[in-house]
Formats: sequence, structure tokens, C-alpha cells
Amino acid sequence: PKKIEAIISEAHSCSKRENQRAAELMWALSSAGATDTTEALVTRGAIEACIHLVAAGADVYIRRCALTAIANFLNVDERSRSMLLDEGGLEHVLEAFRSRDGEMQKCGLRCIMPLVKHIETRAVLFGEKDFVDLLMGIGGNPRDHATAYFIAATLDAVTRKDEFALKVAAHEDVEGEKDALRIMLKLASGHYGEDTVAEAVRAIYNLTVCVESASPEDNELRRMLEDETMEPLRRLAMATKPIEIRCVAADTLAILTRNQDRIAELEAEFGLDFSFGQIELEPEKEPEDP
Repeated sequence: PKKIEAIISEAHSCSKRENQRAAELMWALSSAGATDTTEALVTRGAIEACIHLVAAGADVYIRRCALTAIANFLNVDERSRSMLLDEGGLEHVLEAFRSRDGEMQKCGLRCIMPLVKHIETRAVLFGEKDFVDLLMGIGGNPRDHATAYFIAATLDAVTRKDEFALKVAAHEDVEGEKDALRIMLKLASGHYGEDTVAEAVRAIYNLTVCVESASPEDNELRRMLEDETMEPLRRLAMATKPIEIRCVAADTLAILTRNQDRIAELEAEFGLDFSFGQIELEPEKEPEDP
């Protein structure tokens, strides 16, 4: 406990050197996952201390360390989320997310990823008028593989509820065209690693589930899914792809094709004809005049 109190005390110190040491220690200790130490840090005020370091206008390195520590605490201790909201830390997370500095932006994204998994904070984030615009803007042109993964994972999390999935699907680019599927397909293209592909495919699956019972004639999103994603999904459903990618792609295709692809595959493999026994009714002929 004395060592924990010393770290928290140094975070609130006027000495930049002590601030940096405290930020680095909280980052390192929280990176180990859920432990007695992380629990003690959160209990003793680590979230407040990290917010103080971010808000104090310390140098960029210290702010990055503090934000990364916050992200780690959010992942390992449920209390951290309410503490962050109570201390006004969400404002600083969003400020980092909006930053033009790529590394600072990634720190903001690291914090947002665990926040969007909870319905309460997800609703708060979607209440920010530029949140979806920023999310899609970064996703359309990721700075690096890590950023691409963070965006894909965030899209997967937010689209699991229909309300938020439809808001993402309705997003329009500067030219007024809906760009959610284009961005997800770009992330699923394989340029950013298999982890990113798996997250992006799950996001596409989530959008598909939203409109599972709709017809393409009556629903624009369903029509766009059928027009734009079928061929990429067939490539992702190939046997050579990792199971976490091909299974989700196959499930998405099953919904979009109403299992027609799977039926054709089984017919070809086992020589079956699933149309056997289906009776086509001929239209009734009108009686001829005598």
C-alpha cells in the first residue's frame, strides 16, 4: 500500500520527473492484467491521478502513458468506467481521439474500445455529434495496422446493437454517399492483418443481422449488403482462411443468400437434389366455352 500511495502522490506532484515516473509505473503495472496491484491502484485513485496528468498539460509522452494506463484499467477493473465518467475523464479521452497526433489518437482509441462495450458509455459517445464521423474518417484511412485494428474492433462492438448499427450504416462521406460498408470491406481486405479482418467481418455480420428479415426491395442496407459484400465474403469464407474469419463470413452469406450457397454446395458434394418433392402449381385454366 505504501508503494501505491507513493505512485499516486508522485502523479499529483509538481515535479515533471515524478509525474513521468508515476505515469510509467501505472502504465507498466496495469499492463499485467487484473492483479491485486491494479485493484489497489484503482482503489487508491489511479484513474483520478491519470486524468490529472492528462489534464495538467504535461508533455505528450506523459499524457500518452497516462491515457494508456486508463485504457488498461478500463479493461481490467469495472469500477474504472464509472470513475472515469465521474471525474470528467471522458472529455480528455475524446480530446485525444480527435488529436491530429497519430500516437495520441491511438491512445484515445485504446480507451474508447472498452468504453463502447457498455451500453451506457456507448450511448454517451454516440451522443457526441462528431464521434461517428471521426470513427469512420479514421477507418477510411488508418495510419497503421494498430489503428486499423482498433477501428475494426470498435465497429464490431458498436454494431452489436441494432440502434447503433443503423447509425453507423447511415453514415455518409463528404460526397453524401454511404461509406460504412466500403470502410468495413477495406478493413477486411487483408492489408491490415488477420485480427483486423476478423473484427471487420464481424461488423459486417452485425449489420446483416440487423436486416435479416428485410427484403432488398424494401431496405436500402439489405440491398447494399447483397450488392457490395457477397463476392468479398465468398473469398473470406474459403477453407484456406482462419476459422474465426471463414465461419463468420459463411454465416453472413447464409443470411444474405437465404442458405442458397450452402444448399448448392451440399448438392454438389453429395449428389443431392433438394428441389425433389417441391411441387410447382400450374395456374388454373379457365373453362372453355362449350
